[in-house]
Amino acid sequence: MISALLITIANVSYANDIALQFPLDCSLGQDCFVQQFMDHDDTDNARDFTCGHATYDGHKGTDFRIKDLAAMKRGVPVLAVADGQIVALRDDMADQLWTTPEQKAAIKGRECGNGLVIQHANGYQSQYCHMRLNSVTVENKDMVKAGDVLGMVGASGNTQFPHLHITMRKARRVIDPFSIVDDDSCAFDRNNTIWDGAFLDAYDPQITQIFSMGFAPSAIKIDDIQQARFAEFSPQSETPALVAFASAINMRAGDVFHIAFRGPNGVIANTKTDPLDRAKSRYLRFAGKKKPDGGWPSGDYIAEFSILRDGDVIETETITAKIP
Repeated sequence: MISALLITIANVSYANDIALQFPLDCSLGQDCFVQQFMDHDDTDNARDFTCGHATYDGHKGTDFRIKDLAAMKRGVPVLAVADGQIVALRDDMADQLWTTPEQKAAIKGRECGNGLVIQHANGYQSQYCHMRLNSVTVENKDMVKAGDVLGMVGASGNTQFPHLHITMRKARRVIDPFSIVDDDSCAFDRNNTIWDGAFLDAYDPQITQIFSMGFAPSAIKIDDIQQARFAEFSPQSETPALVAFASAINMRAGDVFHIAFRGPNGVIANTKTDPLDRAKSRYLRFAGKKKPDGGWPSGDYIAEFSILRDGDVIETETITAKIP
């Protein structure tokens, strides 16, 4: 069993005596994303290493999310970040998105869900949480190499979306692999991490990202994104309504979301939100309209989604559907 540990963040400097590989077999920024970092604030507030809010109070690790439950079912392998030995594991908890206080109370003491702990050289230890039921491929005391498959990303334990949570420790103290020395610089410094060069080359410090987009025949909800309900939707001339949607992560207070949606006959929707009043870890927007008289004309339907910060576009994505 993976036991809960009462631990504190170590504000000490460690030599670069380990280099961590990316713990998922996926394309960072395309089909998997950094959702949340470790909390560096020891009060009731929360602060990630950039002085931002991509964390929550007491969060002791990094969350790497995948797009939806459909991707989870297809399987996204979890990989060992470094050589080591398995010293604890669990693989008997169901995958279920927990949202109510009663659900969370039912798994008290097992919030990590399915997962394992690896003891590495030089006193380092990695803990993996929320893996898929019956997916763990190793056994206690097994020796593993960096990059070995350990199991699959899941949604077990206390989680609201499918992801891998990983906590790093040295000498039983939690450390942030993105910021070994907490110097309050509020900046990403690749020389202040314990990630290897391949991960750092793939990592984009701009973590506000549009991660899921599509078209639907009606208004949608976050749960539709989680379940990938419209992943195979293809609009037709008689589709009763046509909606373009996008979901983003790690929006900041003041951000503006813009949807420009057009078809063969011109603008279908052109909407821009008011600046957000607070940071949002997950954000969903959609725009569209009902079928016009005579149906939707043949041609390309193009939706462009943009996030603006202080008047500048920091993220943009475009999708296209064709009606025959």
